[in-house]
Amino acid sequence: MRRRLSPLVLALIAITAALAIPVVFVAGAAYGIESEVWDAARSTYVYEERPGGGFAVIAALVACAALAALAIVAGMAAADRRRGPQHPLAPR
Repeated sequence: MRRRLSPLVLALIAITAALAIPVVFVAGAAYGIESEVWDAARSTYVYEERPGGGFAVIAALVACAALAALAIVAGMAAADRRRGPQHPLAPR
C-alpha cells in the first residue's frame, strides 16, 4: 500500500515551489544577461557575454515551468485531499 502525503505537506510543497520560481528565474537571468565592463583599450564600456549564458536562461525557464507545474499539481492534490473521500455511489 502506498503512503500518501498529507494535505499540509502538499500545501507546503506547492508554496515552496511557487516561492522558488522567481528565485530560479532571477538566478538564471543574472548569469545569462550581458554585463557592461570597462574596456581600457577603447576607453568605453562594452557588453560582455558569459559563456553559456543563453543556455542558463533557457534552463532557468524550463526549471520555472517545472516548478509551476509542481506547484499546481501539489495544490490541486492538497485541495482534493482536504475535501475528503467522495460517496461511493457518486458519479465520477
